[in-house]
This record gives sequence, structure tokens and C-alpha cells, in this order.
Amino acid sequence: MTSLHEKIDEAISPTCIESVLCATPVKSTQRSSTSTISEDAAILHPGDKEAEDRLRREAERQALFHQVSNDRLGIPNGYQKVEVLLIRWHESIDEFKDHGQEITRLKSIFETGFNFGCKVAELRNIRHPQLELNHAITEHVMAHDGEENLLIIYYTGHGGRLIDDKGLHLRLSALQYVDNKNSARPATAFWEYAEQPLRTLASADVLAILDCCFAGTAGVKGMSDQTRAYHLLAASSAEGVTNEPGPESFTTALCDSLEDLLKETSGEPFPLMKLYTRINAKPGQGSMLWDRLDKHTKTFGHIELGRLKTSPERDASFKNTDPERASLTLRLSLKTETLTDDQIATLAHTLSEACKEVKAPVRQIEWVELEQRNNYLIQKVVKQMRRSLSGSKRKRSLSRPQIRTERPETRRHTRAGGGMLGPPERNLREDSVTSEEVVVSGLCTPPRRNIRVKQG
Repeated sequence: MTSLHEKIDEAISPTCIESVLCATPVKSTQRSSTSTISEDAAILHPGDKEAEDRLRREAERQALFHQVSNDRLGIPNGYQKVEVLLIRWHESIDEFKDHGQEITRLKSIFETGFNFGCKVAELRNIRHPQLELNHAITEHVMAHDGEENLLIIYYTGHGGRLIDDKGLHLRLSALQYVDNKNSARPATAFWEYAEQPLRTLASADVLAILDCCFAGTAGVKGMSDQTRAYHLLAASSAEGVTNEPGPESFTTALCDSLEDLLKETSGEPFPLMKLYTRINAKPGQGSMLWDRLDKHTKTFGHIELGRLKTSPERDASFKNTDPERASLTLRLSLKTETLTDDQIATLAHTLSEACKEVKAPVRQIEWVELEQRNNYLIQKVVKQMRRSLSGSKRKRSLSRPQIRTERPETRRHTRAGGGMLGPPERNLREDSVTSEEVVVSGLCTPPRRNIRVKQG
């Protein structure tokens, strides 16, 4: 009789048809990402200065409009509650012993600096690790979900990219090498199965932060259109690698950036775009940004982070908010390409007062996007070209199911063709590899002096 664990193993084990392991580290002169863009990926690449500046400015416009409008309508700014779930493998099976120090620091920043609730979930592999991961995330949603809340899910550990006829799959694992022959239950789990409650059931805004190789694989499929926000901040592209725990890891850059912005803003809310920009300005590991619900793809300004202010009066104001029954979309045709901050503030104030004057039962006035006509047309053409190129590449790949595996001579390797996130000339560590599955694999270690490389 088939056990529950065997059924889960069968359900979550894709048949891989493509794999590349490259033994030669790629050297570049600057941090960049040239990863293939999936046709359904709402993505922001590091190094795209023009797009970054445009999105940063749009996020600032959104924040200003909402600040003024909410104040006039008597709506509390920010979230009622922010709850963070930090996911890692238990130290007894986690290859990277420095994960503990990074998670302790990140937990302290969220709890002490931002006044967020924070919990650490350790995957012990006592039962099936997929069940453990699913349970941790589902329990977090059940305990803290709400339309006025923000849920933050963070993972650190190994990551592997599996490819089958259904697309890409991000596999999380505790060990660099996973041998199904020598282990009855390898310490592995698939992100796409665990994140389902975040995508389809939660009513809160969601921010997923993945510090693992090929983290961008989690952002290239399964998007939907909802009114809330679900953004993915990934330490690597769908084809990229990441630094191990240390001074130049993604988590270190995340912690440094959170502390910097908390100090600069005196705890006031700042858009997610600012965090993304600050991380990519740090030496070491870069980041990429996805919209998992295909709603705020052009701004990434919906989620804001800041020190949570709690009081009985503020909590009561959230409870008095009625649910949305309908929405009204107005489009302003402008004679100029943009609006000044003074114009935005005045517009927010005037619209709010007008709604109060006519006694319109408005819950909130939301700034969606200021869209410049020329940019819109150019972006539409570029997006269509990317979809066509990505679609043709995918078809060619799937039409040639020739498996290729190149085992590197040492643990220093990266994917072929470059385009990884992070600093140049860095040493690479492998991602999880099984003897029965073909997995695209690799993890990058930060540059160090007198570095010793393990053989095999």
C-alpha cells in the first residue's frame, strides 16, 4: 500500500529534461543579470538604471498621494499588523552553520527596529519536509491573515532549479548533494506547493524573500490578478546563483539595508522599491523583484515597510473599516509628462475633500500609476518581443529533451553564459544535486583571501 510520504514524493518529483552544470566560473566587470525572462514574469532587473529610477519615482508619488489622502479621509497609514516567518533548515542538517547568526540578526531588526512580530520555523525533516514547509506557511497565514495586514515569508538555504514539461520548479534543500539512493527521505521541498496559501487564499499583502540559488524560479509562473499585493524579492534570477552566509551574502545586504532605511526615514514607511535599490547598491549579492499577482507590475509601490506604531485608537480605526463593495476607475489625461509633489499633494487633498463633500462612501483613494504615453508604447513593444523570444526559446528547449550533465572538477562552478547576480570573480558552491534527477545547480561564495576549495 502506498504511504502518504510516497504519494507526496511522486507528486512533487518532476521528470527533468534539461540540465547544465558548468565548471568554469564566469568573470564579469560589473554586477548584472542577463537571465532569460519568462513570458509571464513581471520582473525588475538590477542594472536597469532607467527603469529603476522610473519605478522609484513612481513609488514616491504613490506614497505621497496615499499619505495625504489617507490623512484627509481619516484612514490609518500602513498596516495594522506585520508578521514575519523566517524559514531555515534545522542546524543539525543545515550545511551552512552561519545561517544562525544571520537569522538572529534579521529577527532582531524586524522585532526591535520595525516592531513586527517574528517567528523562526526550522525544518527538521522528522516527517516529510514538504509537509513541514506547507504546515509552517499555512499556519502563519491562518494565524495572521487579514486585509489590513502584511505577511513576510523569508527562506534561506540551498535552492535548485528543476525543469520538466510543465516549466520550472524551485526546489529547496538543506544539503549541497541530495542522494535519493542513500536517503529514504531527502531534506527537500518545493516552493510552489508551499506558497499556494500565499497566492490563492491569503487576503493580506505578502512579501516573500528568498535567499537561495535560482530563487527567481519562484516568480516565473502562476501569477493571478487580485487587488492585494504579493511581491517576491529574490537573491538570484531563475538561472542565477547566490553567495553563502557571510559579509557579502544577500541576507547581510538585506539586514544592512533595512537598518539604513529605518534610520534615514526615522521609522516612517518607505516603499519596497527603496529596499530593492539599497540592496543592489551594496557590495556583494544583488536582488531581483517580481510581482506574483500581476497587479502592481509597473510600480512595486504597493508594499511599504516602516516601524509599526500600535495604540488602541489606531487598532480601533482599522476595525471600523468596511469591506470594499465596488470600485470606481477614473483616468486623468494630462498635458504634461508628470506632476510635481505639490500638485500630487493638492490633488490628493482636493479629491478627498470632494468625496467628503458629496458624501461618497469612499474607503480609500488609491494612486495606481502615472503612465507616460511614449514609455507605455515602448514598453508594450519590448514586452511583446520578450514574450516572443522567451516562447521560442522554451519551445526549442522542450523539443530537444537531451539530458546533459557536466560534473565540475571542484565545487567552484556556475551556470553557463554568465548573467548571474552578484559581484565579479567569486567562487561558487554547488546547489543540491541528486543521482536520479538532473538539476541545474550552483551557489556562489563571496571572494576571500587564501580560500581553500574542497575537491569533489
